[in-house]
Amino acid sequence: MDYLLYRFSALAPDTCDLQLLPVAEQAMAAKRGGKYAIIRTLLRQELERRSGVPALDISFSYSEHGKPIFEAQPFNISHSGDMLCMAFHHSSIGVD
Repeated sequence: MDYLLYRFSALAPDTCDLQLLPVAEQAMAAKRGGKYAIIRTLLRQELERRSGVPALDISFSYSEHGKPIFEAQPFNISHSGDMLCMAFHHSSIGVD
């Protein structure tokens, strides 16, 4: 298992590059607020690094509970307050 921890307040202002998000996720970011955009940007950047699939080409499927799934790289994310954790593994993984 590999994981990354982020403190939202310590991230650079240019962390969130909306150009890495598909139009639907940009709309969701506008609706849900800044943290959603930051989380999705960081997630897409890391999935691109790990899988070689360009960030904009990453396509998620969703579990029956709404959890995003990317077949090429199993991951899980959790955030609370000022903290974000992203976990990656070669098989299904959870972090909470």
